Amino acid sequence: MPTAPDARTRRRRSARALLAAAAALAGAVCLTWSLLSTAAGDSSDPDTAERGTPSAAGGTTTPATDVPVAASPEEAPRGKARPRALRVPSLGVSASVDPMTVHDGVLTPPSDAARLGWWDESARPGSAHGRVVVAGHSVHEGNGAFDVLGAVAPGDQIQVDTQGARMVYEAERVATYDKAEFAARASRIMRRTGAPRLVLITCADWDGTGFASNTVVVARPE
Repeated sequence: MPTAPDARTRRRRSARALLAAAAALAGAVCLTWSLLSTAAGDSSDPDTAERGTPSAAGGTTTPATDVPVAASPEEAPRGKARPRALRVPSLGVSASVDPMTVHDGVLTPPSDAARLGWWDESARPGSAHGRVVVAGHSVHEGNGAFDVLGAVAPGDQIQVDTQGARMVYEAERVATYDKAEFAARASRIMRRTGAPRLVLITCADWDGTGFASNTVVVARPE
């Protein structure tokens, strides 16, 4: 008779799933957006942004003009709804947030470069543990939601709106890793345990054909 997996086996499976998702985020989104950009020639289509798996999904690359937010979000309630919009006031960043799900190792990011994606297996804003992981496009010609993410400075405020509520975070650190280093750090960067944090990810270091690195911002709840 088959027995239920013990705690150690479950932890190993969870770790493998996390690493697979991290690899998807680090590799495929950049690949997908690079392919979209190549296909579009010199248009402002997304090029590559950060971590995700290859996706064949196309779609419009016109920046969204209307960002749905709560009408009167309260300051920093500790709810556990999914993120719907994100702002970095110091940089003028404001974007809608859509869920991203890994299916068979493939993570499909928003087709619109002006929107962000929240990994739906990561923590939710207001959770007591784990990291809220949000990835966004960088487009070397502009119009990507996270084009200027690398300009975030420690102490900058980041606002995350859920349904009828707002969480406020303060940037702690900003780092850029090459793909190999990011892969080595992925299980820590995206972990689902430990102190609550917001993690923002995008691509960096455009070399003319693709992005060589990932920029990561880690922020703590205020």
